Amino acid sequence: MLRGSLAAVAFALALYGFSHTLAFAVAALVLLGGAYVGTLTGLNTAVQLHAPTSERSRILSLYTLSLSIFYPLGALVQAAFARAWACARSP
Repeated sequence: MLRGSLAAVAFALALYGFSHTLAFAVAALVLLGGAYVGTLTGLNTAVQLHAPTSERSRILSLYTLSLSIFYPLGALVQAAFARAWACARSP
């Protein structure tokens, strides 16, 4: 299930990147959101299943902390990359 949702994230992100109309972009984002929820659920389940019982709460808190820190940082990097790419492509 996790592999399928990761593949769906990649596919939906590619659809969104190649969208030329607003309706197509919205549909791709809806698909991307659903796949992302599936990915987060699968990753959370995998962390819980593989963590030792005595350390599960600490490991889950570190997982949540790393997701909370690196997701916004990744968004900032993506925004900077998109701005640089858009400026390079503008006439």
